[in-house]
Amino acid sequence: MGSDHRRLAGELRDSIYAAVHAERLRAHAKHGARGNSREDANWWDAEWLPILVEEVGEVAHCLTYDAELYNLRDELVQVGAMACAWIAAIDDDATGRGVLGSDNTHFSNPSNRPC
Repeated sequence: MGSDHRRLAGELRDSIYAAVHAERLRAHAKHGARGNSREDANWWDAEWLPILVEEVGEVAHCLTYDAELYNLRDELVQVGAMACAWIAAIDDDATGRGVLGSDNTHFSNPSNRPC
């Protein structure tokens, strides 16, 4: 039974990471066309925190007395996607890699990013 639990936990974790990664791709496609994608921003860019806080605010709104909980998971995935993008920018700066390779390989390939 222990191995079944670990397998299920691993599958659940993988689905969460996949959802966060898909949200990063969706947000980049939506905002990148206008030049507003965070995927190409330096980690010290002043817009990271307000965007992340706005996403957390949407989670908080889901928990108010007059809101529906049906989209809580989606809002949490958006928080995770923004946090992962910011972490990736920090890591990319530390390693000297760009956030997006010329062919987008290390962003669009899920095996190269855990989220």
